[in-house]
Amino acid sequence: KLYDSMVNDYVKLYQRLTEKNWPKFSSICFEFTSTSPEKFIHEDISIASYLILAWQHLKCLVKCFVDLGCGNGLLPFILNDQGFHGYGVDMRARKIWSCPIYQDLMSSNQTFRLVERSVDPRNDTYDECDWLIGNHSDELSPWLPLIALRTSSRTHSPCHFFLIPCCLFDFTGKFELKQKGESRNDTYLSHLDRVSRTCGFRVHRDRLRIPSTKSACFVGLSSFKSSTANDSSMLDLLDKSIDAKLYEKIRKMLTDADSIPFKERDLDEEKRRSSRNCTINVADELKVTIVKRVLNHLLLAATAAADDNKTSSAEWNQGGVRSLKEIVELFDKATLTKLKSECGGIKT
Repeated sequence: KLYDSMVNDYVKLYQRLTEKNWPKFSSICFEFTSTSPEKFIHEDISIASYLILAWQHLKCLVKCFVDLGCGNGLLPFILNDQGFHGYGVDMRARKIWSCPIYQDLMSSNQTFRLVERSVDPRNDTYDECDWLIGNHSDELSPWLPLIALRTSSRTHSPCHFFLIPCCLFDFTGKFELKQKGESRNDTYLSHLDRVSRTCGFRVHRDRLRIPSTKSACFVGLSSFKSSTANDSSMLDLLDKSIDAKLYEKIRKMLTDADSIPFKERDLDEEKRRSSRNCTINVADELKVTIVKRVLNHLLLAATAAADDNKTSSAEWNQGGVRSLKEIVELFDKATLTKLKSECGGIKT
């Protein structure tokens, strides 16, 4: 673990970066993002502090980094602002990318940029970079060591990586394995450790001090030497002793990119599928119609009961009670069909 050896310096650097970045970003964040500033600003300051000190501790002269899946772009901003060169890539641009603070640094710093582009982990390399960053990089997490190894081979120089895993993904989809006596997340972290070491990386596994339940991180140091400069030597770096089955799988992925299907996440589709609570897939006009009709039905039910009991209509109408079956009968088949895909339909 690197953190234990640099904890005092970490506290000082974190405080300095917070004093510099928190006031200016917390004041504009609500204009550009819906994410809580208490979380993402402090989290990325913490990650930047750790990474800067890790580079110093490991005596790394960082030529250029790329943050794959950079999200709001704050981490590459802080690193560039602290004198490191690099940029961020994400499959979709964020509104905050256009904020004046980012634009000012971009105009004075030729390396800082935020690029809207998909990543194909089976084929992509980042030839100008010697560090790859995966900050809660979801489906790219298990691929990061492979991308770094392939980049090393192509550039004939070591490419290292820093990874903070988040959602549990394997190379082709969700990671479903769970070892007895472990949580699925612990099993997943062990799997990523084996992937990294099978790819020939010397791995430091640590835990960050960030406001997130997913705080485990990996620093992978390449064993690639400039004298080994072709595809066969890249394969020679693979370590078969870690996991023979995993070794064969990775070897095949490196030599035959199309052998493993990779489908990037469709965030819009995931949002539609995960939000079956009538908030996204049902038109507001239809929801208003349903609410009004049910409300009027319950108020009329109470009015009818008042008439039967010969009570004053001027008294407060507290509504009535009706079964869900009766409520369903208030709507035609076409309306009910529109709600059928939602969890619970008319009930929801």
